[in-house]
Amino acid sequence: MTTFLKIRRDLRRGHFKLTIHARERMDDRSIFEGDIINVGLSCFDQFYSKKHESYNFTGYALDERVVTVACDYDNETLIITMFLEGD
Repeated sequence: MTTFLKIRRDLRRGHFKLTIHARERMDDRSIFEGDIINVGLSCFDQFYSKKHESYNFTGYALDERVVTVACDYDNETLIITMFLEGD
């Protein structure tokens, strides 16, 4: 299974951990765990960022805002952060 498929599967299932920094960004941007799961379900773009060394998935939050979730694994734990398109 490719890394993109594995990460998207984990996003859809809610199998991820949020760092303190990610929780703070979520609060700042009014993004909830359900929004992150929906990005995994509605993903319309995915790419690897060499600059940030992360796998990025762009999709829709539950309120239809466009959100990008940046992901990578730390051992078997999926670590994520997110940002709104246009930030």
